[in-house]
Amino acid sequence: MAEAFPRRSLSLLGGMFSFADARSRAELLPMSPEVALSLRLEDQPLQDFGLLFDVAFSTGDRALQLTPGSEVPFRYTTLSAGVALPYLWRWERLTLFAGPRVAGLHLRRSFDVEAAVNGQRFFTVSPGVVGGIVWRVGERLELMTQAQFMLTYVVVDGQGQAVGFTGGWAGAGYRF
Repeated sequence: MAEAFPRRSLSLLGGMFSFADARSRAELLPMSPEVALSLRLEDQPLQDFGLLFDVAFSTGDRALQLTPGSEVPFRYTTLSAGVALPYLWRWERLTLFAGPRVAGLHLRRSFDVEAAVNGQRFFTVSPGVVGGIVWRVGERLELMTQAQFMLTYVVVDGQGQAVGFTGGWAGAGYRF
């Protein structure tokens, strides 16, 4: 019986972060792995809705290929935090969810060239959507996947552009 299960969940997830268009992946940041922590409160603030909070982090080394045969190495760090209000569809141990999401994204890049001593950084707040699947394995353990698509406006190298970014995660959670 679905009502017997706790209505809160904390999940540790791993996945990928990527800009949606090829130009942004080539000039800003290629697809990158990230880890996330997600807190889901079911039936909050209304029945059959949930409050979903997540924070994700990624860091590493990448290279941009602005012209064929030349690479510009850089180090990056991303940090995003989001809140969503998805609708919940529940059947026995399976829950599907989808709804609006708002997230902040901080991206920092530092290049190994003299022209970019301070590196680049930007912060943006973006609207988007989230969706996912939860499978309750036991009374407390669950498996979860989550994907989101966000639309944002970024200014890099003095040029502003609207870009989409997306991410997908999977992992395990504990219901309490």
